[in-house]
Amino acid sequence: MKPAPLCGGHSFVSAPNTMESQMRTLDERIQQSGGALAMLLGNPAEHGVFRYPPEWSTWYSEEWARRHTAVVFDQTTHQADTYLRGPDAKRLLTEVAVNSPKGYVVGRAKQLVAVTHSGHFIGDSIVATLSDEEFHVSGVPVLGNWLKYQASAGGYDVDVVREDPYPFDHFTGGAKNYRFQFTGPATQSIVEAAAAHALGQIPFFGISEIEIAGTPARLLNHTMTAQSGEAYSGLEVWGPIEHSQRVLDALLNAGRQFGLQRGGVHAYMSQNLESSGWPPLPLPGIYTGDDLAPYRKSLVEFSIEGMLPLEGSYRPADIESYYSTPWDLGYGRLINYEHDFIGRSALEELKEQPHKRKVWLEWNEDDVIRVMRDSLFGEDGARPKIISLPLSAPMTAYYDEIRDKNGAIGYSGIAGYTSNLRRYVSMSFIDEEKAVEGAQVELLWGDPDSGERAFLNPAYVQTDIRATVRTSPLPRR
Repeated sequence: MKPAPLCGGHSFVSAPNTMESQMRTLDERIQQSGGALAMLLGNPAEHGVFRYPPEWSTWYSEEWARRHTAVVFDQTTHQADTYLRGPDAKRLLTEVAVNSPKGYVVGRAKQLVAVTHSGHFIGDSIVATLSDEEFHVSGVPVLGNWLKYQASAGGYDVDVVREDPYPFDHFTGGAKNYRFQFTGPATQSIVEAAAAHALGQIPFFGISEIEIAGTPARLLNHTMTAQSGEAYSGLEVWGPIEHSQRVLDALLNAGRQFGLQRGGVHAYMSQNLESSGWPPLPLPGIYTGDDLAPYRKSLVEFSIEGMLPLEGSYRPADIESYYSTPWDLGYGRLINYEHDFIGRSALEELKEQPHKRKVWLEWNEDDVIRVMRDSLFGEDGARPKIISLPLSAPMTAYYDEIRDKNGAIGYSGIAGYTSNLRRYVSMSFIDEEKAVEGAQVELLWGDPDSGERAFLNPAYVQTDIRATVRTSPLPRR
């Protein structure tokens, strides 16, 4: 079977972007804002833009479907793609990623994690090896920006093509490939019915080529919801964008007999809370340092790094306190020192120092109900920030302070409720020695400058929410 053409068969030569050339750089905007912290706190508190509905049926039933039947999400509208092609493509990935240089095998994918020369986390994505000189990197745009810059600054013999979703698509021309993500136990049966043949066993992070509705496509065995010890039950289907509606119709028709549901934004983002999870938007450690000034000057002022809104009660005095290392985010196991890469020496020095640990906070049910009640029906001047359902703040750089009886111990990130957990939970990052199963902590809920900070009106009061530390994902009820 003929494989799906990379990038829909488009050229790897991109035309100059006049709009981009007329904008200020990120470095200029930081300086004119009075620093990176002031810039990010001054950004509108807008959540990530997804160009499909928040829910197709209800977020509740769509979450249920990913555990009992299947749900399909359209990642085309928000997933950023970077394509690398050329003799130095593999060398670029090897010298940028903290991961082992092994595993770049045709027909396989792996996670890619990158840091600065100081060892601060930049971003992570999934990289698929399409041939010895062709790679597809998919995820949040941050890592794609870093790869594009390093390819140019390092003089690598590699072509880099970016395909960004809205609102960054005017920089790159938009997506040339569709991407549909399936999750749930009926996933393989649905795709087999649409393809009209058995798929066989696709290993985790394995890539397979198929045909759906008379068009070539690729499958990636990947899921965002499996916990340790569970069988993986997810597939991503991607191919040229001109075939997207035809393929989606075939998949939806095949899925009717299996109870397939379309998933909206709410159900998509809440997947992280039910799994070992990746942190959606850790603040990249690129806003300070003279060595990173050329990189900041390569980014336009309203790149994702410039547009991120910084929210929450965690408010250290400097932007560096928001930076993280791979260990802080649960990626320490991926660091491989058997090859040279950007940030290697810094990570070797940081290895034995204290780190944070990724944990899950189970919010106290009585406190959640109290905050919801008071935010809706409380007196003016005493109302706390509302707790949204199912997610508190999808796709923003969100940091709430976590404290124990001795003071601050870390911060809470993405938070929400799912119909499978039946709890309000947040993915959090606390000092290693405090990461004890069952430990009791408090989360400070609400920004300290509501009513004063632009775009955060009306004013509300901060309040404490009790929580229990869980060192592994919560079991489903």
